[in-house]
Formats: sequence, C-alpha cells, structure tokens
Amino acid sequence: LATNLRGMLDRAVLDRIDESFEFPLPSLGERRRMLEMFMEEHVRRPTKRGHVIEVEETLNGDYLDEVAAKTDGFSGRQLAKLVLAYQAAVFGSGTTRLTKGLADTVLNYKLAHREEDNRRQGRAAS
Repeated sequence: LATNLRGMLDRAVLDRIDESFEFPLPSLGERRRMLEMFMEEHVRRPTKRGHVIEVEETLNGDYLDEVAAKTDGFSGRQLAKLVLAYQAAVFGSGTTRLTKGLADTVLNYKLAHREEDNRRQGRAAS
C-alpha cells in the first residue's frame, strides 16, 4: 500500500497496516537528479517503438535546475509524470522536437494543476 495522502485514509484501513514508513518529499538536489534520470529514460533515449525526440539545446542542466526549484513539494511520481508529459506533448504535437516553449507550457500546466489539487484537498501549495 502506498499513498501520497495518508490523511485521506480511513482509520479502519490504517488499523490494518502493521508497519508504515514515511518517505519525505525529495529535496532540491534529489529533484534535480530525478529529473535528469527521467529525462534520460523517457525523452533522450529512443522509445520502445524507436521514436526519437530531439531536445533543444536550451533544455540543459541549467533548465533542469530551474525546473527542480519550481517543483518544490512534488513527489518522485509527480516528477516522472511531468517528464512523461513532455514526451506526450512532443508526440501529441506532431513533431519530434522538445523546445523550451513546449516544456515551459507543460511545466506551467502541471504547476497550476498541482495548485488546484492542493486547494481541493485543503493544503497550501508549496
């Protein structure tokens, strides 16, 4: 059993869990390393079907530093989904190139969507 929203679990569910572990959200450095790993896995390498994404030169280490700073409060799963959204945006746009503009659009959407989720759950956005 895994959840990012422990407070949403019913007491009856929690009573059936013998042991629990809490993993804190990733730090800035951890987010940066995760973003690099996910970019390598899902964007820079050819897909299983052989599709290749050309990555604009501006989406380098400095850009990932910016993304890591803006994604404070994101879990590892949310970071993976962000990078998968970069991939989907490229293929969905009918191109094979990830530009800074496209990446920023996806990032801004994910940031806004996260803030909406936090408001619905009664939590402050980070």
